[in-house]
Amino acid sequence: MSQFRQLNATDTIFIASENVSTYNHTAGLMVLDPGDTKPLSFVKFRKRMAERVKLVPQFFWKMHEVPVGLDLPYWVEDEAFSIDRHIRRIALPEPGNRAALGELAGLLYSRHLDRRHPLWEMWYIEGLADGRVAVMMIFHHCLMDGQSAIRLLDLLSDAKPNARARKAGIQPPDIQAGRAPSPYELSLRTTLHLLRSSGKMTESIATILLPKLLEGVSWRRAERNAAPPFVPHPLLNADIGNARGFVFGSLPMADILRIKQHFAVTFNDVVLALVGGALRQYLSARDALPKHPLRAGMAISLRAEGDEDMSNKVTNAHVTLATDEADPVRRLQAIHAASMQAKTAARGDAKGAMEFVQSLPPLFLTAIIGSVNAEQSANLIGAHLAVSTMRNDGAPRYLAGAKIESTFPMSVIAAGIALNVTCISSGDTLDIGLTVNLDSLDQPWALVKHLKEELLLLKKLARNSKRSA
Repeated sequence: MSQFRQLNATDTIFIASENVSTYNHTAGLMVLDPGDTKPLSFVKFRKRMAERVKLVPQFFWKMHEVPVGLDLPYWVEDEAFSIDRHIRRIALPEPGNRAALGELAGLLYSRHLDRRHPLWEMWYIEGLADGRVAVMMIFHHCLMDGQSAIRLLDLLSDAKPNARARKAGIQPPDIQAGRAPSPYELSLRTTLHLLRSSGKMTESIATILLPKLLEGVSWRRAERNAAPPFVPHPLLNADIGNARGFVFGSLPMADILRIKQHFAVTFNDVVLALVGGALRQYLSARDALPKHPLRAGMAISLRAEGDEDMSNKVTNAHVTLATDEADPVRRLQAIHAASMQAKTAARGDAKGAMEFVQSLPPLFLTAIIGSVNAEQSANLIGAHLAVSTMRNDGAPRYLAGAKIESTFPMSVIAAGIALNVTCISSGDTLDIGLTVNLDSLDQPWALVKHLKEELLLLKKLARNSKRSA
């Protein structure tokens, strides 16, 4: 066993920023076809997953937190690990439809994971109206980002329905948790960390924060003539309650790719245009469409090609959704132009921002995040909602022998960000999950309906218009 293993600065943010109404875990709701000849059962599912989780060492680690948050937490082995604490079953109440499944997913999500144990769980959900079953996998964001989650699903699932419980030729990553420091070691290491942090904070303020603030002042002066200022929206940038709503749907990948090719834009551009159009419809129906365009905070991967490490390696960019533009094609083109610039700027700024965060102990992060209200948080983030997309290879996958028909992702909302739209490609479909604050966004299934309508509209326009150069 290695001497010590601490969370890094990025992972610690997801721990330090949790509070009574903020849950920093993510989830995937998978709908499975149990099959006819050898139907899936909970006993079979539990047995298979108990074998497969051995390929993920992090699933056996728990956090050892430093008192008062003066230093980064430690990862240690859970000596009392029990698979039954993490893999559970529940039945969906009648009528067992998609609305009921979404409501149950929201309820299962709306609770903190127990930090005394590894920060993940799986729920085997029975009682779907069509005879299918669902599996909801929940894991804390401090463990991994979205691309790591796709790698995780590859380890837990198979390319064939009759695969063996133990994956041949695949070994767990050669990583281990550390041991818990003794009281003396903890005091010494924490003191040294605080001394290093004070120096890093001073250096970061001088070399990163102040230049960014001065740059921001100059940029905002120029921005007044170039783009509308950010204005929080009362529904999207509201304070959040304890309950989460979850709605979901699927869109044909072929239609999205056809639109992408016809208008010479990116896959993400099409997704953002669909979200922008859906929000335009949703807010217009509530007489709440702002004159200024809404902005999305978009996750940008910082991974090098071939990087399969399970950790967080992302930054964020702000992209207009052009909701002030009524024409869908002009909206798509505006998003395309803005997103290219945003991605380049985000990757260039990521290192400096991370260096500043690394200088802050968890105690300071918690205090800073807890001291701002929803409007202040929205202004700091500079976005009205979060949008992210993930893509896998599109090949069929099987979980404990049952085909995964859909995977609907569920992600984080927090004070000032009341809507999170996360998408993942699953073969022939793009599966979309929308996590919403029920206190400010009513009838969220309307957003799913509007997404489908926007896709049909862009598909029709692509068919009837000349191809972009």
